[in-house]
Amino acid sequence: MEKYGEYSYAITVVGILTMLSVLGFPMLIVREGAKNIVNENWPLLRGLIRLSHFVVIPFSLLLSLLAVILALEIDDKSNSSIVIAVISLLPLVVVSAAIQLQASVLQGLKFIIASQIPSLIIQRVGFIVILFLLVFFWQEKVTLFNVIAIQISMSFVALICSYIMYKTRLPKQLGLTSPSYNTLSWIKSAATFLLISGVYLINKQTDILMIGFYLEPSKIGIYRAVIQGSDLVVLVLIVGNLVIQPHIASLYAKGDTVKLQKLITRTARIIMLSCLPMFISLLFFGDYFLTLFGNEFIDGTKSLTILATGQLVNVFFGSVGVVLSMAGYERDTLYGVAIAAIVNIVLNMIYIPEWGIEGAAFASSVSLVIWNIILAGMVNYRTGLHTTALGVIRLK
Repeated sequence: MEKYGEYSYAITVVGILTMLSVLGFPMLIVREGAKNIVNENWPLLRGLIRLSHFVVIPFSLLLSLLAVILALEIDDKSNSSIVIAVISLLPLVVVSAAIQLQASVLQGLKFIIASQIPSLIIQRVGFIVILFLLVFFWQEKVTLFNVIAIQISMSFVALICSYIMYKTRLPKQLGLTSPSYNTLSWIKSAATFLLISGVYLINKQTDILMIGFYLEPSKIGIYRAVIQGSDLVVLVLIVGNLVIQPHIASLYAKGDTVKLQKLITRTARIIMLSCLPMFISLLFFGDYFLTLFGNEFIDGTKSLTILATGQLVNVFFGSVGVVLSMAGYERDTLYGVAIAAIVNIVLNMIYIPEWGIEGAAFASSVSLVIWNIILAGMVNYRTGLHTTALGVIRLK
């Protein structure tokens, strides 16, 4: 249990560093890629791809090196096994940054499935499968070293696969044109997307970091399992967002809001219906799910119910942040999620000491509801579109 908590803490830190290292470029590439394809502006697309790689890869290397130096400095002042785990996983920062850039290019070009195979299938599902084989077929005792070694190995395999898919799917037009740049505008938008990603991550990871501050490491492991369970409710929404992002950007660029509204509503309803069975299953059998991690994880059952309910509300409101960002109103997305993040931090400070991990789940769920209400309102104000599963709401 304690080792799982240490791994969870380490992978959380690495996730934060990876988010910082990509500097907001992936979302920008998806949006601008879809728009430039509509306008057949190949020079700008090639320029954005080149600029993103020249900036992100060196920066991710620098950030990883700085993290190693900082980790070695604090080694004597904290749990040394957590520090070792963080240092061991730091190569994933550069690898994951490269995978995200390549995936965003493919996503903008509407190769949705190909864009997700490296990170979702190989890097994540492959990791789980190898770990399962290690335990149940080879009867190997799982250690922190085993988990880290598998995670790194599968990430490098994912990087190779990502590069092959990326190179073989780039349009020929990109190689036949010279790059042009809209650097200032790109940097402004990328900076906003970076801030959005940071605030999203705060809402996602604040619970774990603050549980680590207030409670013992074993609680981190339990809550990490709770998050993994609640994420199953929103999994279809995540996949749906990946699919419709470039379509939203291209339809909005064309000004076809009628077709765009139909796409958003249809997608929201399909996602809601698809997510309900998983929510109901976790509501009634959440304790059985948690015992897959170990009998002691059953202490997270109440937290799982609370967090799964918050995620169901998240699903109901639909692709609020995606619509705003793909339509060019990413600053509104930032304002909404920033307010929710502040609420999340404050509620965690109040309720984790009093309620433990149930308090963390409550804080996270409230912040989810708040940001969805704010962003849904902003979508309607800016674009006239309705994102919820209810579709278009007529007030008059």
